[in-house]
Amino acid sequence: RGCAAAPPPWCAEGAVHDGAAHEVEVNETGLGSTRRSYTVRFPSRASCAGTAAAPLPAPLVLFFHGQYGSAHDGQAQAWTFGATEGGGVAANAAVVVHPQGLNDHAEAGMSLDPAAVANGKADFGTGWNIDSGGDESTCWKASDGALLMPTQFSCYQSCLRMGRCGRCNWSTCHDDEAFVKALLTKVTGDYCIDLTRIYLAGASNGGMMAHHLYKKMPSTFAAVAPIYGLPLIGYLNGKNSAVLRHTAELRETALVEFHDRQDRVIPIRGGMAPSAGWTWYYESLETVVGLWATIHGCDTNSRLSVAIPFEKPGDLECHEFSGCSSGRRVMWCEFDGQHGSAPGNNAGSNIALWFFHQFRRNTPATWE
Repeated sequence: RGCAAAPPPWCAEGAVHDGAAHEVEVNETGLGSTRRSYTVRFPSRASCAGTAAAPLPAPLVLFFHGQYGSAHDGQAQAWTFGATEGGGVAANAAVVVHPQGLNDHAEAGMSLDPAAVANGKADFGTGWNIDSGGDESTCWKASDGALLMPTQFSCYQSCLRMGRCGRCNWSTCHDDEAFVKALLTKVTGDYCIDLTRIYLAGASNGGMMAHHLYKKMPSTFAAVAPIYGLPLIGYLNGKNSAVLRHTAELRETALVEFHDRQDRVIPIRGGMAPSAGWTWYYESLETVVGLWATIHGCDTNSRLSVAIPFEKPGDLECHEFSGCSSGRRVMWCEFDGQHGSAPGNNAGSNIALWFFHQFRRNTPATWE
């Protein structure tokens, strides 16, 4: 779409390649019009190819920050997706977009004091709407036994307006799916993007958002990389069994999942998070990759160790299922650390980008 403007802006002398901010208007049912922001990192000039009349389209990576985070925060910087060379993939070989989550808490900045928690007024900062607002089956309940601290929760202003409050709420109810679709329309209109090579990644709540988006937009992404972010219990298949209804489209999407072994916020084995006050229930990594193995027709009885073609930390181990009939890969990488950790030497980001560059969709992405 944006390839009519030649050459691409990242090929021009003096082009700014890091963190330029942009906005897009999003029309939301029940909430009206909202201005949403995102940052863009261009590829380096070394990635320029083709001619001025016919520039070579660039791949696009969307990266979603975690809860409390921002498009500029350290978490985003820890997962740079090609800012450095790695795994045979040139530095800055993709357009990388960091969307900004919203915090529409009534009293943004309020501390997590007991009164605020007890009244559902805790401020959990920025985050993403994974369509669980008002669902009280996703966190601890009294019948589960005694806790040292009850679940901290909060009903943001957008959830109040949409009638989607509940004791398991912890984020905005703004329509982030609509934001992503508007963002993609804007970015692919502004820049020369290869529509068969749009990739999706996110960390923590951003990883949960990645899981949410491929179910809502199954014809969009060539590969997905959730990072220590797993679906809530009951959301593995999406609402109305979205995964089962869109298996054919999702067979064109490869998966690599990253998770730290000692995570107490979103535990790798699933179940209730053991972190005090953060007592939501999650699907396990095993269950998630098993579902994807079924989607891609893989042999779930054959798990192979993946040889990473560049240096990585010794604690990071990657595996995949063999014999996937879709021709895609279902891979997962585990490493030592707590929630928010990243493998050393930028290895996680380099593995993700190396993985992404192996896949493209058979037909251009759609999302309207």
